[in-house]
Amino acid sequence: VNLQVHNPSFLPPCGLHSLQVDNHGCVWTWWPVSEAIDQHLVYVFNVLHLVGAVGFTLILISAFLSRAKRHPIWFNFCVSWIAYCLSACTLFFAGQTANPSVKLCIVQAALAYSAPPLVASATLSLVIYLLLALRSLGPGENIRYRTATLLLAVPWAAWLGTFLSFFMRGIQHSEKVTLSYRAPTASLMTNIVWPTL
Repeated sequence: VNLQVHNPSFLPPCGLHSLQVDNHGCVWTWWPVSEAIDQHLVYVFNVLHLVGAVGFTLILISAFLSRAKRHPIWFNFCVSWIAYCLSACTLFFAGQTANPSVKLCIVQAALAYSAPPLVASATLSLVIYLLLALRSLGPGENIRYRTATLLLAVPWAAWLGTFLSFFMRGIQHSEKVTLSYRAPTASLMTNIVWPTL
C-alpha cells in the first residue's frame, strides 16, 4: 500500500519502513501489519538497554567506593557503554515510541549512529592502555600524560563528529528520517552502510 503525501516534514508512523521522494512529495511505503514491530518487543528492547545502563552505573559506583585504583580510561569505557544504552532509549524517555516528532527522531537517529564509534573507540583505547601498561611492567603510571589524554579524548571526538554530521544531515534532509521497522529507533536513509543500535 502506498500513501502519497505532500509534506516531507512528517515522519512515518511505527509500521512504516521507508519513504521515497519524488517531484510531487513523499511516497510512503508501508510494511504489512504482521511485519510491523511488536510493542512487546519495544518494551523488551528498552528494558534490556536500561538494564545495561543501570548495570554499568552500579559498576562505576562500586569502583568509586572501592579502594582499588582504576585508570580514567577504564571509567571512560564504562561511561561510553552507558551512553550507548541510553541513546537507544531516547524515544522511550520522551514517551514517543509509537509516533515521535521529526526533531526528536533526528536527534535519536544521530545518537544511534554515533554510539557505535564511541563504544568501539573507547574499547580500543582501553586495549591500547592495557598493552602500554603491560609493556611498562607496571600499573600504568608510566604512560605519558599526552597519550592518556589522547586515549580519553579520541572516543568522544569520534562521537561528537559522527553525531554532528548525522544531525546536520537529518536537519537538511528531514524527509529521509524514518522509524526503523527492526527496532524502536529512528534511522536516516543513506547510501552509506553504517552500524546502528
